[in-house]
Amino acid sequence: MASVGLATGCYAGLEPGQGEGADELGTDGSEVGSDAGESGESDESSDGDAGTEAGEPEPGIYADGIAVDRVEINQAVGIDLGMGGQAIAEGSRVAPVIAGRPGLVRASWSIDAGFEPRMIQARLILTADEGTTSYVLERYVGAAPGPNDWGSFDGVFTWELDADAITGSTAITVELLEDDGSRAGADASEGARFPATGGLDLAAIDGPMTVKVMIVPATDPNVDSTPITISDAFLDELRVNLYNFYPVRDVELQVHEPLLLNACYDGPSVMAQLSALRNAEGLGDEWYYHAIVGNSNESYCNTGGYSWLLEDEFPGNDRVSFSINHWGESPNNWTHELGHCHGRPHTWEDGTYQPAAADGPDCGRRTTWGYALLPGPHPKANEWDFPALQDLDDWLVPPTEGLGLSGYCLGHSDYDTWGPALNDMMSYAYPYWISAYTYRELAERVAIVSSYGSPAPGGGGDLGAAAEGDPRSLNLVFTADGSVHQYVSRGWPKGLQSGGELGLRVELRGATQSESRALKFAPKRGPEGEIRGLVIPLGEHGPNAWSAGELEIEGALTGSQADAPTTHRLVIEG
Repeated sequence: MASVGLATGCYAGLEPGQGEGADELGTDGSEVGSDAGESGESDESSDGDAGTEAGEPEPGIYADGIAVDRVEINQAVGIDLGMGGQAIAEGSRVAPVIAGRPGLVRASWSIDAGFEPRMIQARLILTADEGTTSYVLERYVGAAPGPNDWGSFDGVFTWELDADAITGSTAITVELLEDDGSRAGADASEGARFPATGGLDLAAIDGPMTVKVMIVPATDPNVDSTPITISDAFLDELRVNLYNFYPVRDVELQVHEPLLLNACYDGPSVMAQLSALRNAEGLGDEWYYHAIVGNSNESYCNTGGYSWLLEDEFPGNDRVSFSINHWGESPNNWTHELGHCHGRPHTWEDGTYQPAAADGPDCGRRTTWGYALLPGPHPKANEWDFPALQDLDDWLVPPTEGLGLSGYCLGHSDYDTWGPALNDMMSYAYPYWISAYTYRELAERVAIVSSYGSPAPGGGGDLGAAAEGDPRSLNLVFTADGSVHQYVSRGWPKGLQSGGELGLRVELRGATQSESRALKFAPKRGPEGEIRGLVIPLGEHGPNAWSAGELEIEGALTGSQADAPTTHRLVIEG
């Protein structure tokens, strides 16, 4: 197995003895982004010298006639921290800040009518439990209206931050200071300091914030007997795309031995096969398994990918998905499929997606600027004659809320004017970027799942005894050929439904008694929201100890709830 990570000294994914001889690739977290750790300067954003200083900075003279206007931090999506000089509280921001992740801080300014053009020092101060660091740059600020161009690095004050600059306790201050120490200056309350007093808490999410993926090269032998090869270069493309889009401080990837698929045209069948592999290997509840299938399989598989839509983060859930590497662009697909695995539906099927579309299906418009932390070509660069996609280094990805995508979600042709759609990755308006909405929702799931470690002994495995309070669940997956795959996972799903509405009942047969109850379950949904399986908490159907001496299910539950057959019976004998 090969592995790749972003932080040195972190858990590589397998326990000692597993993956012996693994080739480890990676980039130290302190090197992600630019060289701001040395100078605090973006070469394109400053007209003068810049530098960093550890410890409490010396007091400066607040600049007269100029005020901090808008302050933004960008770690993939733009997060406004202040607007019109007023701080934005944590609960009102479009997305959270992630500790241990690089970022771009930008600040624009406003000037009074009588402002005298001159050199201004802009100082960014980060204060944390670990200490204080200031980043200073200077530039010439002219008469109104001034540049304030958010589409370019030199249009506003810009600081690039390394991964270790932001911690869970970091607060931010921006000061506009006189470069000429002989000037009288102004009071902080006049707007040259943001916020006027103290520092604004970034409220950065601390913790692992790591996505771990086992990549399984696969093929369907009915089409091609040779699984796709995951080269180091391809592995790096997958890593870069996932890291740029997801709210993570680290990405850990491992490459599994190849897998022959039973029926790649049937998504649930592939999911069941991957789940069996994942459960047998027991890496940990935080690991995702993602199969990548070569382009030769595309027509036979009849999809670009498939994943369970995991609306629940419970430990034993099925974190499995696969994508087709058509035209070498699996990195573009796998961020989408892993998004389903993280609970994200398609944008046009998500009733809470923001910004909402009033003129047709929601094609995943984005309202904030995007920013790639790691350089390299966009996975769709070979399809679009658009230079910015060829190298994402120092490219500010423009918002797409103004794009006219009414009525369809498959991108648009007018990229000579707008550039490629670059709408949210959970749309079909590719090539993708990520919206602040999806980034925020992913952060919540990543924080929970990345906190899971290796499972306690005895979780999952064979069904065995199913006593009341049993902390395991029975998974049923219904495939296209009518067969039912079953396996056991750890934990119980949330949001249990009663099977009464669907005619689903569980019959418990013991040596001396037998009873029938409405089945309590959580649906296993495919990416379109269709029910293709059930998760049944075993201990919910006590009080006696039941075992699966025999398991039957009548019919096959496919399609939506509304189309589901009306009679099903699950029989567990004890």
